[in-house]
Amino acid sequence: MGALAFPAVFGVAALMAGIICESSYAVGMENWTLIAFVPGLVLVFAIVRTDRVVLAWIAAALIFFLIGREITHKQLELGRDFTAPASKTVIHASVGMLWASGERFRTFFVDNGFDAERGIDLPGRGRLVVRNNDIPLCSGDRIAFRSRLRKPLNRGNPGEYDWEIECKHNNIVWLASADGPDSLAIISRASGLSPSAAVFKTRDYVAQFLDLHSGKILSACLPNYFSSATQAKVHGFVKGILLGDQGEIDYSVQQSFSSSGLVHVLSASGLHVGIVVAISFLFVKICFHLWPEALLWMPYRVAGAIFSIPAVIFYCSLIGARVPAVRSGIMALVVAAGILMSKRWNSLNTLAVAALIILLGNPLALFTPGFQLSFLAVGGIILIVPEFTRNLTAMQGPFDSERSWSARAIRRVCWYFVLIMVTSLAATLAITPILLQLFHSFPVWTLAANLITDFALLPILGCGLVAPGAALLSSSVGACFIAVADVFSWFVIGVAEFFAYIPGSPLYVPHLSLNQLILCWAMCLFFLWFLRNPSKRRVRIALAGVASFLILGGSILFSPEDPELKAVFLNVGKADAAFVQPPGSGGMLVDGGLKTSYFDAGRSIVLPFFQWQGTRRVDAVLISHPQMDHMGGLLTVVKLIPVGSLFWNPVGDRPRHLADIIGHFPSDRVLSANREHPGVQVGRAVLTFLNPAQSQKTRMSGKELNNASVVARLDYGEISFLFTGDLEREGEEELLSSDLNLCASVLKVAHHGGRTSTSRQFVEAVKPRIAIISGESPMTRTGPHHEIIERLQSAGAHVFITGRDGAITVQSDGKRLYITTGSRYGDGPRLVKRAYD
Repeated sequence: MGALAFPAVFGVAALMAGIICESSYAVGMENWTLIAFVPGLVLVFAIVRTDRVVLAWIAAALIFFLIGREITHKQLELGRDFTAPASKTVIHASVGMLWASGERFRTFFVDNGFDAERGIDLPGRGRLVVRNNDIPLCSGDRIAFRSRLRKPLNRGNPGEYDWEIECKHNNIVWLASADGPDSLAIISRASGLSPSAAVFKTRDYVAQFLDLHSGKILSACLPNYFSSATQAKVHGFVKGILLGDQGEIDYSVQQSFSSSGLVHVLSASGLHVGIVVAISFLFVKICFHLWPEALLWMPYRVAGAIFSIPAVIFYCSLIGARVPAVRSGIMALVVAAGILMSKRWNSLNTLAVAALIILLGNPLALFTPGFQLSFLAVGGIILIVPEFTRNLTAMQGPFDSERSWSARAIRRVCWYFVLIMVTSLAATLAITPILLQLFHSFPVWTLAANLITDFALLPILGCGLVAPGAALLSSSVGACFIAVADVFSWFVIGVAEFFAYIPGSPLYVPHLSLNQLILCWAMCLFFLWFLRNPSKRRVRIALAGVASFLILGGSILFSPEDPELKAVFLNVGKADAAFVQPPGSGGMLVDGGLKTSYFDAGRSIVLPFFQWQGTRRVDAVLISHPQMDHMGGLLTVVKLIPVGSLFWNPVGDRPRHLADIIGHFPSDRVLSANREHPGVQVGRAVLTFLNPAQSQKTRMSGKELNNASVVARLDYGEISFLFTGDLEREGEEELLSSDLNLCASVLKVAHHGGRTSTSRQFVEAVKPRIAIISGESPMTRTGPHHEIIERLQSAGAHVFITGRDGAITVQSDGKRLYITTGSRYGDGPRLVKRAYD
């Protein structure tokens, strides 16, 4: 009876099982699945006609399961054999949609790619980032640009976002970029009459309107409170929630919304689509108030449903058809269709229909955070809130039972307050395991923050969406509408920042083990089941949830100390970043990766790794030498993570970036790293510096800075690590002539495996068992040189390359070494704690 009552739920469960099975094993079903589809349907109907319902459901489940495997196989195979050329090439492509934009950059999805130099069609979609180029583009325009192509691949770092599945689910097979005013040319313009071009131009008009008016009235009226920085925050926020474009949302604002539990506000989600539907019905109500005779022709609910259908479709197209909005859009369309056909609709079935439609067109969306969080949150609300409302009504009776209007008003306010609380709590409990597993944090104040800000989203979206249309009639009226949206946006940002800065917000949680994840799901399910019908008879369910919470919290807070030294060499491209944590220490970060105008390894790689690992404080940071591919990401890290001491080898030049890093430490915690400095105890390991002190020369060349690199040796039992920065041969010769003990178990190869370092004499002196190169894949033009790899291998070292193998984790008990790779090892499978004697 359960499956009969919820056929869409049953179907989507079977479809998801097929998607998960194919993604896990990737065996493929060739093409026979779809061929068997029609005979399978005939079999289902034949069984139903003979009243064998159970067999019909089994046959239907099998069909959906096989379809799930087939469509997933096709999406996984898209572009699998594509090999990006090693050098730049001329690409022709058609502009699809604008995905994100910001200061001096725009990100487009492009279709029908063609490599003009090789004369081949490019598979799937491309993702093109255009920088420092303001040429106007529209959906359907045929463009040409010169770029080096790349495949979207994960770096293999612990705690990283699954960028690869994000691209695959959007059918993106290749990545490209164009930088400069002359980097892109128009081959042909698209027809402006196509629906995609109309949506693109509307989006462009709204963005231009916001650039012209958002924040301007408030900055003029309240200059003391509405600074240029505040105006930029408000403008980026309004653009983000109206268009789903987060390119101009300040990083600090994103962090505040994430920490306060309001991050869903920044993305175009179901709440936004719901507000669009409400605005549609409000518009119809106003029209019927002005022309009441229209009610004779059409009921109000039917007219609202008819008007909301194109409004929802247009809004979902305007924001780029993001999964949470599409889910809500499909549900809204199903409800509207039910109203038009005078049919009752089931919330859970409607949610399942939305999932079914999305997954049939895009099966890999199942593995994206947007899909998981959106459907789990709504599923939790659907399962809990209606039953809770019925039970509460049965206990308290209808509102009319109160005699005085004041008592009825108070009771109604309390009712809505409790309803909002339960709705937020149900959604939060449903997504908590996903939040902890993917983002390693829990926003403690999410309920309070949502209670305060939910009402503000209606005027923000309402006025924000009306403003560009009103501006067509009068720019002043449009500016007034957007000023109202700005005021409420300012308020919401202030609330997010207030709750984000409360101590203990958010609660950070390290990566959960399988047992801890099961406990977390059990805890949330117990609490949800109790919330569905809270009563004395169900107290035991709540107590089971409390017990699960206490066990989970205890396992996290009182986890035993790892008895092994752990060193993680992160994949930061052609740059350096490694974290070493001997037992009994908070660990030491050696360099922090690259920072450019559009990429920060500290923000994108190091901090997510710390969150994944549960690192809240670091004992020391070591800067090998002051170049941006080594110290670039450290500034973000030292701003957000408490650090005990800073080690570096002082040189005369102090670039601004280095001065900013040093400025975060008291003068007595900035220590010189050279032979004159005594050994440093790092937990149960000893850190010594082998490099000489440098003269305070005002200006140093790149080679001189490389040879001024800190050379650090870390000893733990019988195992030792040697970190060499970008030391070149002249620096190696100085070390060899200084009669120092250079022998080490693990060598961090200097200068990303370049030819100017790692001489034969140096390798013979070090005698490494493990050699780790922090650089790009050897298959690329800028990867480590093959001579260096062969030299290390001929000396008996096992060579690992972060750009090929992902992050390299080295663990040791003081006697043996254990290696785990982030993605793979060479052309073979991923290593998991393989022992090396």
